[in-house]
Amino acid sequence: MKELTSKERDAIVNKIRNEYRRYALESPRMFKLLPFEERYTQILKMHGNMENFLNIEVIHLEKMKAILKQKKIHAEILRSSTTDKIIEELEKSIQKYKRIDFHPKAKNELKFFYGAMSEYNDAELVCLDRIFKGTPEMKELADLILSVERVGQIRRSIPSIKITEHIQSIISSNGSNEVIERETVEIIRLTCISIYRISKTLEDILDKKLVSFNTEIKTKEDDPEIFKLRFGGLPFSYAIQKILQKNEEILTDFRMKGILSTKG
Repeated sequence: MKELTSKERDAIVNKIRNEYRRYALESPRMFKLLPFEERYTQILKMHGNMENFLNIEVIHLEKMKAILKQKKIHAEILRSSTTDKIIEELEKSIQKYKRIDFHPKAKNELKFFYGAMSEYNDAELVCLDRIFKGTPEMKELADLILSVERVGQIRRSIPSIKITEHIQSIISSNGSNEVIERETVEIIRLTCISIYRISKTLEDILDKKLVSFNTEIKTKEDDPEIFKLRFGGLPFSYAIQKILQKNEEILTDFRMKGILSTKG
């Protein structure tokens, strides 16, 4: 480095200080200003070679910045890898459900959730109606059941109410990924809240013995086959336990169990 003027040296020192302050916000352990100030004070007291000192300090600072950059790149790779792993694990957990492909731009997670809710509508919700129809307990469950039906109830091959609304949003937003992602999360979240509350209500009903433990589920000829297979002939209490098990499975598979359990 050529001999510097006093003004040039001050400018370099101030730049080094600013760099330390700036990068300390990202990595305070790597970029500590105080040690530099101590080295700078020492070289002033010793009347050492200031140009050589500043040259070494600049090189040292640039090396640390390069190391920080590599760490950030590595961290991003790890984050991406973790995200990919989470997505892969989610895909595995939800692939046991029926997948209903209602729109090419819809999220895959919602297609599986829609399939899960359509089966839930034809099995678990039919079972709840068969057990509690006309009882005071049904009043507690009615709104929650309706909330799930709005996502899972398919009539004459017409998509459910919520899925129809989502299709319209996809079309009106020209396939906006932001809109699709937001509505996907919201549909799954709100429906899972209802499923979670159904579980809480059923647990309370069992604790208070408000349901017959021995009466068996009777099926009708026009009942959905999935309902007949899952619940036909089961005692009411055992059928409720199966619904609770299915609810927990859905909340776990669609990553909602931990979130909702904090609600108490």
